[in-house]
Amino acid sequence: MGNAQNPFQKKSKKNIQIAIKLNFLYFICNVIAEQIETCLYVRVFEI
Repeated sequence: MGNAQNPFQKKSKKNIQIAIKLNFLYFICNVIAEQIETCLYVRVFEI
């Protein structure tokens, strides 16, 4: 049973790295989107 889990552990480790990278990209996109939204919001109030 212990041997059967090893390949899966390696695969899940790689999946975790991919998930971390995707989460990081998602976080950056959210920050950029928030800044754009804030800029648009401020412009609407200036007009």
